[in-house]
Amino acid sequence: PAVTWREALLTLTRQQRLNRDTLLDTVLAAPLRDWAAADLGWFVEMHQALKPGSCEILARQAVYARLLTVAHGPSVTMAQQSLACIVGNAGFEPGPVVEASLATFGRPAKAAAVAQLRLLEKVHAAHPQAEIAQVVRVATEHSRADVREQAEKLLTRLGAASASASLEGFVAPTPVPRPPAAPIEPVRSADDLAEVLLQLLEEVDPIAMERAIDGLLRYADDRPNTASLLLDRADAVDGVFDASRMAVVLLVRAWLTPRTQGKKEDWTITLAVYGFPDKPALPGTSVGAMARRLSMIADAVRTRPHPSVALPSRADGSIDVEALNGRLRQYDPAHGPTEFECALAVLRVRPDDRGSIAVPAALHDSRPVTRALQTPAATWVRKVVSYQRRSYEEKHRIPTYRDLSAVEGDALDGILARRRPGRTVGKEIRYGTWDGQLEHTLAMTALLNPHDVDTIAAHAHPFLYRDLHKPRAVGVPLIDAIARARSVTGPPACSALVLGLGAKDARARTAAQDALLDLAQYGLLDGVRLGEQAALHLTDQIVVGGRVSAGFASVADASDAAVLPVLDALRELMPALPGRKDAGPFVELAAQLSERTGTPVELPLEYQAMAAGRSSSMLATAIRRLT
Repeated sequence: PAVTWREALLTLTRQQRLNRDTLLDTVLAAPLRDWAAADLGWFVEMHQALKPGSCEILARQAVYARLLTVAHGPSVTMAQQSLACIVGNAGFEPGPVVEASLATFGRPAKAAAVAQLRLLEKVHAAHPQAEIAQVVRVATEHSRADVREQAEKLLTRLGAASASASLEGFVAPTPVPRPPAAPIEPVRSADDLAEVLLQLLEEVDPIAMERAIDGLLRYADDRPNTASLLLDRADAVDGVFDASRMAVVLLVRAWLTPRTQGKKEDWTITLAVYGFPDKPALPGTSVGAMARRLSMIADAVRTRPHPSVALPSRADGSIDVEALNGRLRQYDPAHGPTEFECALAVLRVRPDDRGSIAVPAALHDSRPVTRALQTPAATWVRKVVSYQRRSYEEKHRIPTYRDLSAVEGDALDGILARRRPGRTVGKEIRYGTWDGQLEHTLAMTALLNPHDVDTIAAHAHPFLYRDLHKPRAVGVPLIDAIARARSVTGPPACSALVLGLGAKDARARTAAQDALLDLAQYGLLDGVRLGEQAALHLTDQIVVGGRVSAGFASVADASDAAVLPVLDALRELMPALPGRKDAGPFVELAAQLSERTGTPVELPLEYQAMAAGRSSSMLATAIRRLT
């Protein structure tokens, strides 16, 4: 057991065949490098084995102070214990230790924060001139209640007022109006279109795709100067695992292949295949609707130039009603755009402005256009669908939202709300399993119906459910679309945001937190609905509670505008928490926000009984703070 590198180094050091100072410096430098935590434990243990003396620590006090700022907990503890040994020594400089404490208090770890408070108290006792009160006030805002309590006690002993004592009552900021999205410029020539398509062959961007569709319809008969380069680049694309880029390849070929040569070619575009053998996305799904649209564009380009009506005016996918009326005035039934493009253009106009759309007489009998103009208010119903492909495979319980008011049976199925999502969600969770860029496809679907984020969210549920279990964030573009809402979030959107907070990949969780912050800033986040959906997902064991509570905490900490909506969510969520092992962080956050805002939180009967007990757990302590 003694034949280890650690014993070898210690033996060589004792024999003075290895320089002890060099070895100690190397050990202390390791936590300051960008190494994984698993690789740093050995160095902490080596430091303990070296047992540096006071003189050695004093000579390296600046390095130990820097170690207080690292993320590796054992290294922070090592630095705290070492510095505590030299606080009273001549030559000790309290300044770097006090300054580094800000980083220690900025992390959620309780043990490190409490130990740092004890270290600062020792520093103050040995060096009364050291200003530590301001740093200790930072600890009064720590996420852990016991840390805040210790900091308050220390401030009392110091005779200093706490930060909370000097603050006035909480006042939520007034919501601000959401600014208009950036305008979109259409392509101006065939050469301009070729440049956009070359960019899309590298990486598919949804706005660039909309500009390309608009240009392909208008310049179907024109050829750019870079036609041969564009075709060669398209032929070189390896899109086996990128259906969105292969869609661009097919659009390029549909545009530049002479019509006499391509009569027998199939211009059908497929996105996000599933199953084995490969099957195309179903028409009644959002991905299937996008694939159908791109296929119609390819077919239209093969015939003649067409007017374009569905290009968004702005980067959020919306069309200004004046712009659409100008396009429709040139509508020609013989050579006009497809009725699908016209219906899509109507959906991209704000619902309040659709009554001002001058629909051409030739489209009065179009069912898709009529459906887009007369979409009824949704009647949302939540249902958890059980799906198991084969008896020996994993059984899925997929949350869905159906619209009881939905009318189906035309080209807009997959864009508007659906009535029976249970028929397709089992297949949707397998869409694009081998597609490395499924996110690009979903980003395109998010622009199809930009003003109805609840419908976008309802279609997003299969992909967000998949993100709960897969270390890949395919649902981020759909969460970003919800963040662009201009009306108060409904049940499907709130449900989707909770699923995003529970995602396995940190990118999806961050996107969901950013979406909550955006919606709160503009006064569009319904905290009660958010709490209702969180309670349902937790009760059905669909999301990991720890991820959701951490997301709520991050959002409330990031913006005052989000404090009250998050507190509303926690109040609504409270009855679902008793008996859950992950309830502590939710109740702790509720206590923190309740104290901050002066808003009471009603406790379930189980928690009221617990408040009368003597338990010192985080949950019991937080419950007492709410009583």
